[in-house]
Amino acid sequence: MKTLRMTYIAAGMVLAGLVSPSWATETGGVVHFSGQIVDATCDVAASANSGGDDQNVVLGSGMISSNSFTSGIGGESDPSRTPFHINLENCNSDPSLKVALNFTGAGATDANDPTALTVSQATGVGIRIYRESSSTPINFSDDSAEAQASAVPLLDIASNENGNHTFNYTAVYVQTAQQIVAGEANADANYLITYY
Repeated sequence: MKTLRMTYIAAGMVLAGLVSPSWATETGGVVHFSGQIVDATCDVAASANSGGDDQNVVLGSGMISSNSFTSGIGGESDPSRTPFHINLENCNSDPSLKVALNFTGAGATDANDPTALTVSQATGVGIRIYRESSSTPINFSDDSAEAQASAVPLLDIASNENGNHTFNYTAVYVQTAQQIVAGEANADANYLITYY
């Protein structure tokens, strides 16, 4: 009995030593934070109208035939192609900064195509957005490189456009599956004013 008690005490002391902080190896690292503080730079025009911060864009006539998709998966419906724009105002003239709009999909993007926003009810279609003069649709899973490439110097906006600038885009329906099922085809895309 005495031997058994001594064994328990010895085992307890060994376990206590294993979990003791004096036996723990200290490892760590460094987190580096960086950033820049800037003066207020640009505002999105506050309006639900064309060019505003919370606008509604109706693609084509609002009713697009499923027969307008003639190229299969990845093909776009030409009748749905619709231009829209987003207006910035009150931009300052900071010579070291450029401004762009960086898009993200508010909802999900198509599982096979990050350039297509998933729509509300219809299936087999999504919505793509193109920047002005670009033949590449916006990649909603990572738009940072394209946004940076489209950035406009604030100094140019302040001196040539009186602090206002318009970013032009085109939205279009795209086929994302072999079969298209009719229904509401609405989607949202969020964007951020980004400075470079």
